[in-house]
Amino acid sequence: MNDIVVGNITLEQKDDVRRRSALLSYWVGAEYRGRGIATHAVKEITRIAFGDLNLHRVYAKIHATNGASIKVLENAGYAHEGTFKDAVFKNGVFLDQVLYAKVDFGTVDSEVKPCLQMQDSSSM
Repeated sequence: MNDIVVGNITLEQKDDVRRRSALLSYWVGAEYRGRGIATHAVKEITRIAFGDLNLHRVYAKIHATNGASIKVLENAGYAHEGTFKDAVFKNGVFLDQVLYAKVDFGTVDSEVKPCLQMQDSSSM
């Protein structure tokens, strides 16, 4: 195996009420793009996030113009959750930012409590 860095991927786990969520960030060097490396890495780190790290939600915020990264996230099973208009300023231009996320709806553990339904006061 060659000791060549072709990219980077990180999870930034949040704290307090967001402790079961993490922000996903990644990049792949230009000469290595288009080979499925990013998609494989995102799938693998997501598996680790939901398994070993016991996270419930992983999300990524990317420039709306980054079609390749959008494709990576969609191919890894992430869903588009929203768009932030003019959210970032890069190279003298405001750009929209899109939010993609994947939620592990199968997570059940001792920390999760059943949701209490509100009763309609008119039925009391």
